[in-house]
Amino acid sequence: MSKLLHYAMRPGYVLGRVMDAIREPKEASWADSPKVMEALDGSLGGLTIPKIAVVKQEVYQDLYCCPYGSALPDLISSSLKRSGPVAFFSRLGADFWIVKTEDDTECNIWRQKCTDCLQASPEHYESLKTKPFKNGEEGHTQAQGEFSVPGDSIPWEQYDIVVSFDISVPARITRKYPKTVWAYCLGEPCMSAYSASHKEPIVGYDLFLNQRFRLLPVGYTIPAHEIEFPYYFQYYGCFGDVYGPEAAAPEGIMLEVHTNEELSSGNRRRLGELGSLRAVRRPTSATIKALRQSKYFVRSGGRNVWGNAMIEAVAAGCLAIGDPSEYKNKGLFTPETSISGFDELIRAISNFEKDPVSYQRALKQQRLQSDYLCYHRPLYDLISASKRVLADR
Repeated sequence: MSKLLHYAMRPGYVLGRVMDAIREPKEASWADSPKVMEALDGSLGGLTIPKIAVVKQEVYQDLYCCPYGSALPDLISSSLKRSGPVAFFSRLGADFWIVKTEDDTECNIWRQKCTDCLQASPEHYESLKTKPFKNGEEGHTQAQGEFSVPGDSIPWEQYDIVVSFDISVPARITRKYPKTVWAYCLGEPCMSAYSASHKEPIVGYDLFLNQRFRLLPVGYTIPAHEIEFPYYFQYYGCFGDVYGPEAAAPEGIMLEVHTNEELSSGNRRRLGELGSLRAVRRPTSATIKALRQSKYFVRSGGRNVWGNAMIEAVAAGCLAIGDPSEYKNKGLFTPETSISGFDELIRAISNFEKDPVSYQRALKQQRLQSDYLCYHRPLYDLISASKRVLADR
């Protein structure tokens, strides 16, 4: 863990000072100067990165379905649903493991998705051990259980930080590795364990990654064990790092999934007059490709959403436009990309198409905000909190 301490305590390390300058009382005012993000990039560049493992259970309903040691493009493309925390792998070189489900109480917190969230039956999650996801309809040919290993067979002492999705490794194992910091991210905020985690971490774990990416005003604090850390831990250009550059310049419009489902034929026609329309596709790699081919990502109407797809769209290169009131996490919006109603959406895109300078300015601004909230800040906070955990051991 000395590498981790060196990373957080290195002389001349300026990220904390930069963050203090960034956190202004008014949301979005912090990103007015590109020099802020340049300072963040400079402070992270060239430093020793801690060794990280990302782990999930064989009953986890999302993320990657592949063996340990898979090549980066294969790892991301194997996801059951979402591209997820790509930066762990594309920028930080993390390892990925799937572990067998344990009987320990904390390792069965996943069942709250059935009892609290009413999302599916326990049998559905259990089937992921033995059957390909959706019976192979989206290209998966192997069950997660084929790639899983016992949790006590992994050399955890090799890792400075372990990030578990749900509780994959029981406390009786984590406690054997006091030099490793154990963090977790719960798969669904509707789980009762999510609310309980605001008060204290789950037994055997040190840090709670809360999936959020808010711009916190000065004076706002969260518990020391909790970190604003998005499910989509991503930065602009991460998909280029995974798959290589796109051959053609982006054009057209990517529709958010609920917008695509609910858009009237008349409004679809109006939007189509501004560019070719694309929609979310499966597998995950197809959605990423469609995003990278698109100039805009839009949402208008439908139920409120968390906002993960907006992170992915900006990371893929789109200018994301929508109504902030429809989002749980609003930190990626700028005045230029905030609309209210479909007419304003049409007007915003039309104006950007007429004024390329304005489009480039809005694109740069949104990328700055996304990189800060969805990569720089969570990484810094994870490192800093891990240092505190070790100091308190």
